[in-house]
Amino acid sequence: MAIPANRKKGEIKRKHLDKSVAMYDMRYRNLLIQEPPDMIIAIEFFNPAVKTAYKVEIQTFRKNRLVRRLDAEEMVWNGAEWLVRKGYLRIFEEEGEKATPLAQEMRFRFHFSPRELSTSQVKPDEMGFLDLERFVQRVRQSRGEADRWLTDWHMRISFPFSNMLVVLISVPLAYNRRKKSLALGFAISLFVCFCFFGVVVLGQTLGHNKSMDPFCAAWLGNALAALGGLVNIRSVRK
Repeated sequence: MAIPANRKKGEIKRKHLDKSVAMYDMRYRNLLIQEPPDMIIAIEFFNPAVKTAYKVEIQTFRKNRLVRRLDAEEMVWNGAEWLVRKGYLRIFEEEGEKATPLAQEMRFRFHFSPRELSTSQVKPDEMGFLDLERFVQRVRQSRGEADRWLTDWHMRISFPFSNMLVVLISVPLAYNRRKKSLALGFAISLFVCFCFFGVVVLGQTLGHNKSMDPFCAAWLGNALAALGGLVNIRSVRK
């Protein structure tokens, strides 16, 4: 439930608190996508309802030099690929630039679909599990740093186990202290739980900073909690 709530919160903020309706539509405007290995696609506006991108520039590079640019008013998704029917193709050579209108329809099989464009400006913490996975793949394909988002993706799997591990840690501690002081046992258990969540946040930070492998960072708190819980269980007096 946290993901839909985060997304709804973001939509309300953009639409009602940013004091501009245009800000709400900004997630579909001025999109810039790096298409590996050597293309950049700039889109002025994308309409997800009709799966059409408007005012499109498709730039092709060779050794960091722009060699070709396609300018098109529209780029339409046909269910499998992107179609450009009208536009101008500009070829950049040492002797100058050649611009010619498209003689025939051009088709492109980019790594992104309308779904990816719709979520490209959504914050990762507003994405669902599969959307975040696709986002990580796009970052990798564009040779970007994906450790931060990959850590968060692994935490989507590891964090639901926290409730079980909190019980695993706390119950033996409370049980060991029940004859001396129930309140003391509860206090110790509460303190240990705070330490556990502190380790979870620490692992997330280490993953974001690339100081630890994303998988290990996401599961660090759970691993230590499981180990501590097993030790506590063994120490419980019969």
